[in-house]
Amino acid sequence: MAQGHLADENALSQSPDATIVWAHLGDAQPVRVRDLLTKHANLYADVSSRNPYFQRGRPIDVQSLTNTDGTLKSDWQELFEDYPDRILLGLDLTTDDRWAQLDQLVIYYRSLFKQLSQTTAEMIGYKNAKRLLGLP
Repeated sequence: MAQGHLADENALSQSPDATIVWAHLGDAQPVRVRDLLTKHANLYADVSSRNPYFQRGRPIDVQSLTNTDGTLKSDWQELFEDYPDRILLGLDLTTDDRWAQLDQLVIYYRSLFKQLSQTTAEMIGYKNAKRLLGLP
């Protein structure tokens, strides 16, 4: 197991009662995200920065949840449908440049959500955050 993966496992195992939100889906691939979601009921993950617009030192084709034609990659789609209650929408609007891309991001994530079941899209889009924050 790689050093970073061992740290992920340790943090999750040592805090089983804490709700942990893993930003950017941990910059991991679906198989790793699935593995950790399966093992740790306290883990949630957000989709922030997993788009084709934010240059973050990773190849865009690895970072993005979609193929170049805009279709949701099948392994991500399966993960989202299997764990709809554990994935959160995040936008990671941390700089002015990113705020300037807000319109693009909204279009991107709406397109992504249209490729999921309505129930899954609603859970990821807002219901999971409302539940975690204790909002009506």
